Amino acid sequence: METADLEKAVRRVLLALNIEPDGFRLDRGFLARAQRTGQARAVAINGVADQFVFMGFRESTDPEVSVEGMAAEALASLGRYARTSCERLVVGWADPRGQVFAAAFVVSPEGENGRLVGSSWTEPEIWPEPMIDASKSGDDTIDDALDRLESIVRNRTDYRGSSFDSEFDRALRLVDMALLHFGGEGQSTAEHPAVDVPDETWSTWLHYFNHSVYDEWKRIGGSVRRALPIPMRPSTDGPLKGLRVFLSYARPDATTLTWPVHEALSSCGATVWFDRTQTTNELQLALGLAEIIASCDVYVMCASDEFFERAGYATQEFAWARQHHESGGNPKHFLVVARPNTILPSAVAAWPTIELRDHDREQLARSLVVHLQHAAPRAVTESPLAPLAAPLLVTALRPLPQQADIPALWRRIQHAQLFDEIDQETLTRLMSRRVDDQHATEVRKKLLHLGDGLEWAGTLEDIGRWPDDPFIRDIRLRFAGARAVVGTRWPLNDDLAWESGVVDDVEYLATQRVPVIDWPAVPGWDDGERRLALRYHAGLLRVLHGLLKRGLWGGLLRVSSSTFRAWEEELYTRQRECYDALLELRLNGRLSWQRDVPTWDALFRTWSELLTRSEVPWREPVPFAVLHLLVANAPYIAGIVAETGWYVSRYGGRASQSFIARGLDAPANFEVYALGPGVIDSEATAGIENSLRLGCMAGTKGSAEIRLSWKGPHFSASSIGGESTGPVPA
Repeated sequence: METADLEKAVRRVLLALNIEPDGFRLDRGFLARAQRTGQARAVAINGVADQFVFMGFRESTDPEVSVEGMAAEALASLGRYARTSCERLVVGWADPRGQVFAAAFVVSPEGENGRLVGSSWTEPEIWPEPMIDASKSGDDTIDDALDRLESIVRNRTDYRGSSFDSEFDRALRLVDMALLHFGGEGQSTAEHPAVDVPDETWSTWLHYFNHSVYDEWKRIGGSVRRALPIPMRPSTDGPLKGLRVFLSYARPDATTLTWPVHEALSSCGATVWFDRTQTTNELQLALGLAEIIASCDVYVMCASDEFFERAGYATQEFAWARQHHESGGNPKHFLVVARPNTILPSAVAAWPTIELRDHDREQLARSLVVHLQHAAPRAVTESPLAPLAAPLLVTALRPLPQQADIPALWRRIQHAQLFDEIDQETLTRLMSRRVDDQHATEVRKKLLHLGDGLEWAGTLEDIGRWPDDPFIRDIRLRFAGARAVVGTRWPLNDDLAWESGVVDDVEYLATQRVPVIDWPAVPGWDDGERRLALRYHAGLLRVLHGLLKRGLWGGLLRVSSSTFRAWEEELYTRQRECYDALLELRLNGRLSWQRDVPTWDALFRTWSELLTRSEVPWREPVPFAVLHLLVANAPYIAGIVAETGWYVSRYGGRASQSFIARGLDAPANFEVYALGPGVIDSEATAGIENSLRLGCMAGTKGSAEIRLSWKGPHFSASSIGGESTGPVPA
């Protein structure tokens, strides 16, 4: 057995714990030391919460029989601190023949090895939670996942009861995992044929799904190594001949919505612009599709929750279509195709709408012809947007104050840290289903004590007294809303009589106007962040709405059914408010469609880690006293760098703030600044005694440099001042 064999077995199971396998390495002498002592040997993987324990050579040749006992022994071998802190455990061993095994466990809340989630001797696809095989290439992973799905569909009549649904769902998740793992987007599969429909219907669905997946795979750099048949070729004649149609959709909806609409239109003779069947060059993408939309007679919106909640490029296409129409040009006709019960925003409520039911292409084609063959041009403005509050329309930001407001900055930092403390993936799982593992237990505890140390009740009860900073309000609304949703499904503390704050918060979410709409823009939080907040809130409302409709309200047993029905109706309005606001941002040109700019918290997180770990590769030596001040004041420096960098990333130019840094015998004046591309630091030679300056300077093509300068006798005994530079890590 070699070290490489052991590393390979461990890497195979790490994805089961959501740990990236490529970074796992053992010290060169690890295996030799373990063999010499003959004792269990532990290594922290990503910190003390993730532990790998090598148990040495064991007599058992059947890993399935010995794995549970091996894990219990491995956990017991850890020191007290490591054992109580361990949340995820990987245990490894070798048998007398030199075969190496590894297994991954989620440690239970009681500190015992809980459920087995992955093993090196079984295929990842059949683990309790299916997982892709990290040892395969991306192309092989996609091909194998699609082959597995097709095999399940082809043999669907062999399954009994609900076993087909569970296996089908596992196969779909594997496809999505592969796309997500390699940087793509999953494909929406909420709608698919019933088990007993004819083979032709399933073949058509598989065709749409394969095309959608491979189109996404090509978009992120993958290759397609198989020919995909076309079940229906476009017609050169038909009732819609000569009609030019633009299809607008969200990428995950290609299978369930857009491919069926495209083929129905094409079969009737229409010329359809659909990006999955078109070749676009870099110039077109740089300029956008506005002119292509203007060349079409019809704009068809394939509407869905994904379309509106993303508020992405598809909503920009909607904005272009309306702008062209309102200026007297094309498109002249507007149409919505949606699944039943899709909530439509006010802007399209009066448009002709076709409900796409089941998988009847012929009925869809007939409906499209009825709506488009003799349709008169429609004035889009007949369906105005719902009125929005004035704060949404304010675009100007106040300039950054010269002196940083440290108390206000610290409150913001505390809330950014709260966001990082609560595992978002586990929180999402808790909102979608009941979960009882250690991660879920920890998240539930945090939800019960959200406001501790923040002068906050942890609920929506005191929303009128929250700080004015919309960044803080955003974090609080997200977590209080999630707390309400999780507490609706099941009581947070498992006491069926407990409803502390949950009822009032659900009532607020259902009956009160969405507050995100009315928050003003401030440095660190503007319409880009408003879009993200509205997206999150719309999704949360959708989940809550689904719980109430399906009767999944074990945490609210004392609420009457009539109240639930009233809340259900109100929740339609709240979701529509989110959609209206998101479209309004697009229509007013308030959101960029060409680039994503960094958020304040992303910048803060990056700089905080960089400064705390002292990982800046300085080109010139930096005095220890200066490095000490950087670490001692890291949260404040990171917060101010985030704010100045955020400002310049949006408005260019120069931004700076100062504060008093402490950590030496005498306080130091610390200026933090950011420069946009091409901007010269006109104050480079300025500086008062006992001062520091830290700047981030944007270069061309996304590059950036850091410059650090210091002046004063407190920093170095050999010189009165100095300067160093370094590249900004990716």
